[in-house]
Amino acid sequence: MDKMGLEEFLAGCGINRKIKVYKKDKEGGSVYTLKEIGAEYLYALDSVGFRCKLAMDSIAAIEWADGVPDRKGPVKKEEAAGLKKLIKEKNDLRDKANLDTLELFRNEISILSEKVDSALLKEYLTNSRSRMVLLDEMQAEEFLVSFQKMFERGEIDRYVMHIGSMVVCIAGRKFKECIAQCFQMLHGADRRENKRKGYLCLAYVMNRLKDEDQSFYWLEKYFLEGTQILREDSSYPLWWRYLANTVGFGSFERLGGILQQVYEFDKNLAYESLAYVLAQNNAQRQANYLVSCMEQAELSWDTLHGAYQKLDSEKDNKYHRFLKCADDILSNGKYKTYDKDQGIDGLVYEYVPMRSYGFIIGYDMIKYFFHSECASPRVIKDIKASICTIKSVEEEELCKVAFSRNSECKRVYEAYDVV
Repeated sequence: MDKMGLEEFLAGCGINRKIKVYKKDKEGGSVYTLKEIGAEYLYALDSVGFRCKLAMDSIAAIEWADGVPDRKGPVKKEEAAGLKKLIKEKNDLRDKANLDTLELFRNEISILSEKVDSALLKEYLTNSRSRMVLLDEMQAEEFLVSFQKMFERGEIDRYVMHIGSMVVCIAGRKFKECIAQCFQMLHGADRRENKRKGYLCLAYVMNRLKDEDQSFYWLEKYFLEGTQILREDSSYPLWWRYLANTVGFGSFERLGGILQQVYEFDKNLAYESLAYVLAQNNAQRQANYLVSCMEQAELSWDTLHGAYQKLDSEKDNKYHRFLKCADDILSNGKYKTYDKDQGIDGLVYEYVPMRSYGFIIGYDMIKYFFHSECASPRVIKDIKASICTIKSVEEEELCKVAFSRNSECKRVYEAYDVV
């Protein structure tokens, strides 16, 4: 097959779409999930989820295994130029997205800095360089008590108290307490805007803990709860970070509802946003089509929704198993905090047999790393039988375990004595 013809063919397919590949040296075709198009290779997942590299020169033919995109034919130069400009602008905004407390919670931090008596705490809250310095346990406890007293005296509301406590807990590496603060804020939210603050706090904390799954999960909930921020600032960097992450996680199911919210008050932004996602997902033809539609006076919801339906979520990856586990914990009232480091319950959402390690999402919504040496052979066998099969994530049984944890967090909390 002609190499340029192959690349052009795939450009209309999109990342995370199913393709059927026919090799030159084999009869019959194999189905893969396309992940990336390189200069010489296609990078894809096979039917059991293993990543593989397919040399373009070895491919005899290729077809879509889940339907052919509607739009065909060459892309017009002016459309391609318009899309290229849009992608560059939005990537620049995405790269400016900074999950930093002073940026995200400027009003609350400002209120706290005006109210506190401690010169050290005031400096810590307002100086970004100070916030890079870890607080010792005594300092952190002093600050937390100070916030509580300010709340009791009616000087600050509970949301300002929780956000201040969250900042201090992170600086003191009290991550378990920090996550608990976020959930206290969330569970006590009496207004939609306060619930959105809770989601944003959790996205921020999980980002600090390098938990990309949860950071994306909570950021998506933030936008699901409302897109008011985009009415005020359509260039809001976190929006473009969220959109790029939908592609990275292969998760588009909830994007449609959010885009519908945006469409109601800014049709142009809704079209730009979906064009950006489609282009990042390597569906260039559909992205170009939306860009060309933006020149029209009437931007139809049917056109936007039709293009959105071309996005195909990758429902059998690690993130979607995490999503299933997180929704089970939160929807069924299983969330709880643990005062002790033993007797913790959770759900295994990833296990890598070749490297003998995995991850658990605890009922406290903390991610835990574990090694196979920290579990009995029977438990590892049960884990493999639950989530290391050819079943779809939807068909898999939830894999519940109990475990103990290390009290200190280095890069991630660790679980042991997994049963």
